[in-house]
Amino acid sequence: MITAVGVLGKFLSLIRDAKIASVFGLQGATDVYFYAITLIVLVSAFIPRSINTTVIPALMRASLGGDEKAKLMLLSNIVSCTMIAGFLMAVAFGLIAFWPSAVELLTPGFDDSQRHDLSLMILMGIPSIFFLSIVAVNRGYLQSEGRFLESQISELCLALVGIAAMLYFADSLGFYVLIIAIVVASILQIGIQTFGLSRLPFRYTPYINLQDRQMKVIGVLIVPVLISTGISDISKIVDQALGSTLDGGGLSALAFGGKINGLVVGICIVSLVTVIFPIISKSAASGDIVKLKDELRQVINTVLMITLPATVIVLTLSDNIVSVLFERGQFGTDATKITSEVLFFYSLGLAFAGLRLVLIKVFYSLQDTITVVKCAIVASITNIILNFVLIGPLAHKGLALATSLSSVVLVILLSIALKRRVGGGFYQGQPGFFIKMGVASLLMWFCLHFTESLFVDDDFLMNDISVLTILGVLGMVIYLVSLRVMRVEEVNWIFNFIHNKLKK
Repeated sequence: MITAVGVLGKFLSLIRDAKIASVFGLQGATDVYFYAITLIVLVSAFIPRSINTTVIPALMRASLGGDEKAKLMLLSNIVSCTMIAGFLMAVAFGLIAFWPSAVELLTPGFDDSQRHDLSLMILMGIPSIFFLSIVAVNRGYLQSEGRFLESQISELCLALVGIAAMLYFADSLGFYVLIIAIVVASILQIGIQTFGLSRLPFRYTPYINLQDRQMKVIGVLIVPVLISTGISDISKIVDQALGSTLDGGGLSALAFGGKINGLVVGICIVSLVTVIFPIISKSAASGDIVKLKDELRQVINTVLMITLPATVIVLTLSDNIVSVLFERGQFGTDATKITSEVLFFYSLGLAFAGLRLVLIKVFYSLQDTITVVKCAIVASITNIILNFVLIGPLAHKGLALATSLSSVVLVILLSIALKRRVGGGFYQGQPGFFIKMGVASLLMWFCLHFTESLFVDDDFLMNDISVLTILGVLGMVIYLVSLRVMRVEEVNWIFNFIHNKLKK
């Protein structure tokens, strides 16, 4: 159900982004909008990401203690502190927008008009920082109680509000209406979560106690998470700052390519991690390391089984994918070419992006945030260095490749650190699994490459959407059948599950 809602959310987001592409295309004004959105999202998510990774383990520990009243008071305490932090963060971000030197430093490739528009968009989006901080705490509580659907449904708001804004107000308000949509959507998210919270015993009571034992634990754990999140955000800001020096539309191409690349991670991997994190946290809180490693091994296998075929499909059909999704209106063939190049290099790190999310959550469940910070620092510095090295010879492609390579570095570092922490075993039996997936992926690539060449023939009059659909379905069928023949356990389970459901 979570995956289905996630698919719907990403589908609606694609509709919104396709509308943006067709109306505005790749131009300097589009670059300003995507830069502003990136900054607003990074700052808005700074506190939520940190809170979400520390709240669930804290609530799990409180649940194991058996004192429900203490757990609810702890939650009220967290909500109050988060609202204060969100307000202060919003004020600080607003002051930066009024500081010309700071804006100039962030946008070395923009002119004065673009910088003025960027500052105005930032100021308009500031209220979302406060509201999204509240959303993050609510999400953590709902997920700790096993209620994932309300969180996923609430995240549909941004796409729905964005679509409505583009349909009815884009002509009169331009990009500014999309900034307003973020604020409106964050308020709607709170409303939807309130409905889910009404079925739980929690009722917010204004309460602050920084001397509470659990709050002290959260405070100790959240500092490294904040540092890790901040370093990652700095790396992304450097991406954007360097992207502003590219030719007009280069920054927008990075944004559109990144959105497509994030589909698989957002639809399947994030949903999987969302569900597994409370389960892993419970195993870690009870000290059952053997069970923790078994759960981790299953998640790793599933992530790889999803991301490897997706990588092959994107690498082979990047031009087709971008053309079908965005090529209309102001988004022409040149824009398709640039965006497909970005998508190609982003997709090289797709599997590692999924593994990164899983491994980071495992460390958070073990209350080990220091290790994540150390690894994130190295990976972020690597990304920044690669940005400067690769942007010269590869331009927009270099920034995308740097992001993919930094994900590889982070996964390697986290894997080594986790092995030292819990011992080996979570990759046990993986070589055979990797070989089988590699063979299946190679067969899929060969068939896709051969079949795509047939559709290039002028005798085929099918449109791009039909061709892409046929190729995508064919690729996945070949991949799954190949794994089925090679007796991969996870695929056999899926086939048996579907068979039993149909039989009933």
